[in-house]
Amino acid sequence: MGMLKEYATGIIVVSVFAMLCEMLMPEGNLKRYSKVVVGLIVMLVIVGPITKLPFYAETFVMPALDTSGQLSQEELAMREAEAIERQFEADLAARMEQDVLETCGETVAVQVTVQLGEDGMVNGIARVDVTCGNPMRFGDIVSRIHTQFGVEKDRIMVTSEEGAEDGR
Repeated sequence: MGMLKEYATGIIVVSVFAMLCEMLMPEGNLKRYSKVVVGLIVMLVIVGPITKLPFYAETFVMPALDTSGQLSQEELAMREAEAIERQFEADLAARMEQDVLETCGETVAVQVTVQLGEDGMVNGIARVDVTCGNPMRFGDIVSRIHTQFGVEKDRIMVTSEEGAEDGR
C-alpha cells in the first residue's frame, strides 16, 4: 500500500510542477520545447515504478551497469600477473627463435615456461621447449640458448619435428 501511495504522490508532484512550468514559460519556441521535456519527465515518473515489479524487473536490467560480477582486487591482480607472465614467456620465446635463426641458421619453435616467486615476479626460467627440423643441430641450439639467455642446459628440451629428442 505504501508503494501505491508513493506512486500517486510522485505523479501529483510532477503534474503540479508541469503545470507551473507551462504557466511561467513565455509563448514561443521555448515553451514548445519545455512542454516536450516536462512531458518526458511525467512519462518517466509514471513508468518508473513498473521497473520495480518482479516480472518486469528483468526486462529493464542494464548489463553495462550491473556490478554484481566485478572482480575483487586480488582476482584482478592475479589475472594481471598471469597476463604479464604469458606475455613475458611469448616475448622471450620470440627472441630465442630469432637468435637461433640468426646464429645457427635454423628455424625453430620455442615455448618458454617461467618460475614465479611468491611476490609474482619472475624468478627464472623453468623450462624451454624447442622444436627443430634438424636433429644434427640440437647441441648447437642448446649451447646458444644457454650462453645467450643464461638458461641451464638441463632445462632446455630440444625435439625434432618428427619427435626425436636430444638424448640428454
